[in-house]
Amino acid sequence: MVKGNQSVMMKQRLEYIDLAKGFAMLMVVYIHISINYADNPFADSWVRRMMGSMFMPIFFIMSGFFFSVKQPFRDWVKKKTKRLIVPFLVFYLLTYLMNCVLCGLLHVQTKNEFHYGDLFQVFFRDVFANNVIWFLLALFWSSVILYVIAKNGRGRIWQTLLVVILGGGGKILGDYELNIPLYIDTALTALPFVYIGYLVKEYEVLARVSVMPKNKRVTLMLLVFVVGFILDYFFGQGASMVNNMQPSASRFYGCGVVGSLSVLALSNMIGKLPLVSFVGRHSILVLCTQMYLINLFVKLTNRFFGSLGYYPASLLVLLLVCVSYYALVPLVNRYVPWIIGEKK
Repeated sequence: MVKGNQSVMMKQRLEYIDLAKGFAMLMVVYIHISINYADNPFADSWVRRMMGSMFMPIFFIMSGFFFSVKQPFRDWVKKKTKRLIVPFLVFYLLTYLMNCVLCGLLHVQTKNEFHYGDLFQVFFRDVFANNVIWFLLALFWSSVILYVIAKNGRGRIWQTLLVVILGGGGKILGDYELNIPLYIDTALTALPFVYIGYLVKEYEVLARVSVMPKNKRVTLMLLVFVVGFILDYFFGQGASMVNNMQPSASRFYGCGVVGSLSVLALSNMIGKLPLVSFVGRHSILVLCTQMYLINLFVKLTNRFFGSLGYYPASLLVLLLVCVSYYALVPLVNRYVPWIIGEKK
């Protein structure tokens, strides 16, 4: 009887984690949509500030939920390479080849001037075409660092101390605009978030919440959501992890954690929303391909619905991007699942 209940709880827990990832991915997509509209009211809004404080930390924290050091390092790093590095390389090279054709051969004007040497941008620039995939590299390095710490650490106190020191080092690098290639500096800054997710898993926090009576669990989740919302509303800041620039360490980590917890709490109360959960379940594919779809649908929306205001137009693009994955996901899973680290 207990084992049956545990399996149901595990299923429920994974469903609301998919929903939380979906909410976070909607924030990512919408922020990237907004970049295509100059002088839009969203840019300086409190909603944008709150999103900026949590939409990337939550992905690092949730990655920590599934972090493990049970495998030998060689097998573990092979799995991480397949899951993170292969998608990065595929979409980095694909974007470069597309720019070669569009800009180099067809002379199509793009936002940024194209050079054939852009193939090496990842080694010396934080921002490049389709640079949203920076997350894959940063997560890979932070995971490798955490594996070494967790596998060889003398105890939880020493592990925590090392994580704090390395995370602080990453923050200092950002403060002085010292860039380590391949997002290693950003990985250091993100390391505490992954570690927090890892601790949540190790101490079975999610499992303990799942076995609480429903009324107490909902009350707790509602309290976490309200507190997180209030703190992010007043103290949230528009941090940028892609170039490792965060004005305040306390606000960056504090708001990142409480904001992530508020999204998780909201997701726990709701459980599942078909479209949002679908997007969260396929977050790597959405991450890697969203910019292609955004550019397409922004152009189509401007052409056929040019009279729409910013919010109707941007929300229409968001809906079109998300719905497109109902067609794109089956195609990728059937023909080229390896590009997102999946088996055929």
